[in-house]
Amino acid sequence: AGALAGPYLTDVAWGAQFAGGTPEERAINGAKALKKDLNLNILIWGQFYNGKMRDLAAEFKEKTGIGIGGVQDLAAPAIPPKAMAEALAKSTAFDIIHIDAHMIPTLANAGYLHPLDKFMERGGMIYRSVGPQMVEQNRYHGETYGFVTDGNVHVTGVRKDYFENPEERKRFEDKHGRPLRWPETWDDYLQLASFFNRPDLQGVAELRSRKWSGPIWYLMRFYANGGFPFADDMTPTLYNDAGRKAMEWYLGTKPYSVKDTAIWGSPQTIPFVAGGGAFMWTYWTGGFGASERAGSKTQGKWIYGVAPGSRMQGRLVKRSVSSPFSVMINRRSQNAEAAYWLCQYWASPKHSTEIVADTKITFHDPWAPEHMKDPRVLAKYTPQGLEATAKCLEVSSPPILLPGHLEFTDILDKNLADAFVGTISGDEALKTTEAEWRDVVKRIGARLLVKDLAGYKAAFPKIDLPKS
Repeated sequence: AGALAGPYLTDVAWGAQFAGGTPEERAINGAKALKKDLNLNILIWGQFYNGKMRDLAAEFKEKTGIGIGGVQDLAAPAIPPKAMAEALAKSTAFDIIHIDAHMIPTLANAGYLHPLDKFMERGGMIYRSVGPQMVEQNRYHGETYGFVTDGNVHVTGVRKDYFENPEERKRFEDKHGRPLRWPETWDDYLQLASFFNRPDLQGVAELRSRKWSGPIWYLMRFYANGGFPFADDMTPTLYNDAGRKAMEWYLGTKPYSVKDTAIWGSPQTIPFVAGGGAFMWTYWTGGFGASERAGSKTQGKWIYGVAPGSRMQGRLVKRSVSSPFSVMINRRSQNAEAAYWLCQYWASPKHSTEIVADTKITFHDPWAPEHMKDPRVLAKYTPQGLEATAKCLEVSSPPILLPGHLEFTDILDKNLADAFVGTISGDEALKTTEAEWRDVVKRIGARLLVKDLAGYKAAFPKIDLPKS
């Protein structure tokens, strides 16, 4: 099984499950059985690694002789093109990479990733997420290729001190003829952004700058409308009612956003919002972890809930987007099994909870059932924030989960950015994206992509609204 035929370069001898009462113990025993003393190389953004991941790697080294030696620290947006260059060069420079899970179809097709399922059987690995979509994003052609460390799901937060203020509520009802309530749809969201937009308070804060995941904010709205980017024959399908309405909502935040949002990324946006600059945001939960840290000007001043949705399909449908980061193993690594046991040690229910709960790092966000009831995680994200995270995970959808993800996403990103600054219209952005996507489909091959649509669709929720 897997994306490529042929033997995998590994020293594993498949057999019975290793002894041990937990996945961590089995990972230790599996690594010890190799009888090796070695240091693995990893490609990872340092903001992910400089915390509990590093501590656990050192602990694993002490227990097994296997640990991390070389760390290539690149910013998260720079890692996908670096990984593609490594894949094309058939490089063995890295044993482990930490990267967006939506790169799996591309990297697996390029022959870079090692499937994990046989290792998981021997390690008795427990791997599950709130909502199956998170695990599905890490599978390709029936094989698992990555273990999540950062759930990266979008949740909505509003400022409680404004939202619950009796004077604000009365003023809203007087103006709009209805009570102030949670934004159930993206139309509601824009109405709240407009109402709370003040000289000293922006109505909303989301990312709209080039290379900072603008497509995720568009796709969240598009999916809620019932949209899907491609027809069954891979014809692009953005310029339709679902796509145009999503574009209207996407561009509609501009009057209520900070003036420089078209050039801001998370390093500017998170401190701005945590410092009290905006009334509302729909963001990765790591942003909320930062706003709740000791010393934050807005600590304790937030209400969290499920991202807004759409009634375009004749019923309320809510869709969040999750873009998880995962550890993966280089198929050409001469130490693939050793790398696997360390990855299982990181990703076990116990240790993934410790990584998520790490108060030094806000970038590993909760995603597994165990995370949702751990006191340390509850303290970091607040009980209400964690409840909202779980609900959003139930209705989370993937980014573009196909080979060629970088090309498809970069094209959409470029045209969204141009539409946001006003150099082209929203309609032009969608039409141009469709035309450029058709060229990508031709280059990659429609036959391959059509076959992979099933895996993309499998990573979508099967429910309209969270069950809980």
